Amino acid sequence: MIQDERPPAPARAPAPARAPAAPSDPQNLAIGALVCALGGIFCFVTSIPAIVLGHMARAQGKATAERRGVALATTALVIAYAYVGVVVAATIASIAFIPTIMKRANDEMLIAEDQATEAKERAEAEEARRNAPAPVERGPLPARLSAELPFNNAALAKEPERYRPLAYARQQVCRGEGDARERFITAVEGSRTVDDDGLRAEYGRWISSCGAAEPCEWLRKRARDAQGALRTELQRQLTECPAPTSDEQPELSWTLDDPFGNARPAPEELVGCAADKSKSAGGRYHCLQQLARSDRARASTLAAALLADGTVAKLDLGAAKDLSAATLYASTKALADYPTLDALELRLKSLGVLPEGARSATKIPPVTVEELLEAHGRRESFDVETGMFPNEHDVLAAQLWRLTGVTKLTGMERVVFEEIPPADHDEGDYRLHAFTDQYHYSVIAKNHGDWYDLDAVLRLLDRMLSDANSELRSEVLPTEDQFATVIMAPPAAMAAARQLGLLFTQPAASAAAETRGKAFEAEVVRRIQRVEPAR
Repeated sequence: MIQDERPPAPARAPAPARAPAAPSDPQNLAIGALVCALGGIFCFVTSIPAIVLGHMARAQGKATAERRGVALATTALVIAYAYVGVVVAATIASIAFIPTIMKRANDEMLIAEDQATEAKERAEAEEARRNAPAPVERGPLPARLSAELPFNNAALAKEPERYRPLAYARQQVCRGEGDARERFITAVEGSRTVDDDGLRAEYGRWISSCGAAEPCEWLRKRARDAQGALRTELQRQLTECPAPTSDEQPELSWTLDDPFGNARPAPEELVGCAADKSKSAGGRYHCLQQLARSDRARASTLAAALLADGTVAKLDLGAAKDLSAATLYASTKALADYPTLDALELRLKSLGVLPEGARSATKIPPVTVEELLEAHGRRESFDVETGMFPNEHDVLAAQLWRLTGVTKLTGMERVVFEEIPPADHDEGDYRLHAFTDQYHYSVIAKNHGDWYDLDAVLRLLDRMLSDANSELRSEVLPTEDQFATVIMAPPAAMAAARQLGLLFTQPAASAAAETRGKAFEAEVVRRIQRVEPAR
C-alpha cells in the first residue's frame, strides 16, 4: 500500500471582524435630496435637484427595501414640491396681476410728474410775480402837497411829512419863481451840516434837475461869484449847458470829443475809410459821419454809391442783431435818401417822429436821425449806472419828462417827481412818485444796486402820457455800452421810421445796457483776479 507523502495543508487564518454596514446609496441620495429641499426655501434653484435626487432615492430604496431612505426621500420631495408649487402659484399670480401692477406704477409715476410740474409752475409763477413789472398806480393828490416848501435836503430828511417834495422847491428854483433861487442858496450855504462835498452834491442835484437855457445863464453869473468847491461844481455842470448866445464868452471853455484825436483826416481819407470793408462797421460809421459834418453833399453821394455796390450791406432793421452794422446801414441810408439835413428833417416831421418847430442850436451840427431827435428835445442819453445811493430815479424821470414837451400836455403843465429810497442799500425797493396838476402816480422801482430801474421810470412816464391823451411814448434805442438812449415819439411814427430804414430799435434794450455794464465789470474783476496772483 502506497503511503501519501504530501505535506498537510496549512491551517486557515481566522476571518477578521466585519465593520458596521455603511449607509446604502438610497439613503445617501435621500439625505442629499432633503438638504437641497431645505435649501430651496432660500434659493429656489436647489428645489430642482432635490426633486431629482428624491425620486432616485425612492426608486433605489424600494428596490433594496431601504425603508429609512424612502422616508427621507419622501420628506424631501414633499418639501421641494410644496415650495415649487408656491413659487409657480406666485409666478402665475404675478403674471396675472402684472397689468394691474404696471398700471398702478404708471399712475403713481404720472401723479409724481403732475406734482413736480405743479410745483415747478408754482415756483415759476412766484418768480414771475416777483419779477413782473410793478403796476403804475394813480390816485388823488395827497394833502402833503399843501405843506411848506423845503429848500434843502437836510430839512426834508428831518421832517419829510412837514414839507412838500423837494422837487417842488427845485422846480421853483429852476423856473426862477419869486425869490426861490436866493432862498435855496441861503438855505444850502447856511446849513452847518453841509461840507464842501455836500454843498457840491446839493447844487449838483439841483442843477441837473433844471437843464433849461435861462437857469444856465443864471448859473454862469453864479459861477463867477462862487468860490472853492461850489465854483468847481458849477463850472463842471456848465459843460452841459448850450453855448451862450451873447458876445460875452464865459470863463469856461468847451472842448468837442473827436474820435480822430487832434489830427483831422482829410476828406479823401474819410471817403476811403467809409468805403473800406476791412474796417469795422463802427469805424466806417464814424468816418461817414465825420465827412457828413464837413461836407454832407459829398457824404450823401458816397452813401448812395456804398449802398448801390453793396459795400454797405442792406439790412432788415426789424431783425438785425449786429448793432454796429445796423447803425452803419441806417446812417448810410439816411444820407443817401436825404442829401440835405432839411430834407431829412422834413421827412421825419411828416412821419411824426419830430415835433413841429425849429430845432435848437447845438454845439455839433446834427447829421443822424438820433442827433436830430436830440436837437428837437426828443432824445436823451445817460449812464444807467449811477455809482451812488440813492439812485435818484426822480431826477432821471424829470430829465426824461422834459422830452415830452411838458407845456403842451393838458393837466401836466406842472409835474414833479419824488423818490423814496429803501432804508438799506441792499434790501428793499424804491418808490417813485409823480405829482401832476390832477393826480398822484406811484410805481415801485426795483433795487438794482447802483443801477437805475429804467423800465419802472419809463412805465411811469408812459402811463402819464396815456392819461394826458398824448401820442408820445418812450423808446429805448440800442447801444453798445452801459449808456441808454431814450427817445420820445408816437409808436406809429417810430414804426414807420424803422420801415424806411431810418431808425434801429431792439426789444428789451432798456435792460441790455445794465447787462452789458455788469458783464464789463465782471470781466474787469476776472482779469484783475487773474493778474494779481502773478504779482
